[in-house]
Parts: sequence; structure tokens; C-alpha cells
Amino acid sequence: MATATTSTSTPTTSTAENWLHEAWLLLDEHIVQLWTPQIKALDDRYKAATVDDDGQALDQFHRLPGPDLWWWRRHPRVLTGDLGRSLRSAGAIGTDPDTA
Repeated sequence: MATATTSTSTPTTSTAENWLHEAWLLLDEHIVQLWTPQIKALDDRYKAATVDDDGQALDQFHRLPGPDLWWWRRHPRVLTGDLGRSLRSAGAIGTDPDTA
């Protein structure tokens, strides 16, 4: 999940997931029914590529929104590079990139 931050390190609501969450309530029922299978498939892919730690690691860096925004409580399954090091320092457990 890509997020932008402000000077106070607060995540902005610029992610596609946040926008979709807000817009979903405004959409016509026909559109919701039409797009639900595609959105579910994308959610499933996102869940397969991430680990749910209830936001424990990410909460060390950003104040997390309410529990209905579940994607904020997940981090990448494979932890690598600066992001991986930062998340590991906050207690995240992920898959070693050499075994993924």
C-alpha cells in the first residue's frame, strides 16, 4: 500500500483503497454488483501478498484509522530493503526474500 505522508508523518488518504471505501457507499447497486467480484479478486491478491498483524508494526510509524479500513493493518509478506528493515525493527515478521 503506497501512502504519502505530511510533515507530521500522518498518512494521507490518497490510497486507492481509501477512495474506493468512501466511494463504494455512493455507487448504484448495479455498479456494486458488477464490480464486487473484481474487487474481491484484487482484495484476495492483496491479502496473499501481505501479512495481517493487526497493524502492530505499521502503528509504530503512523496512527492507523479504524478497523473497517483493514488494509492499513497489513504489511508486505516479503520484507526487503529499507521498508523491510523498518518493519522488522517494529516487530514485523515476514518471509525471507530468498525463500519467497
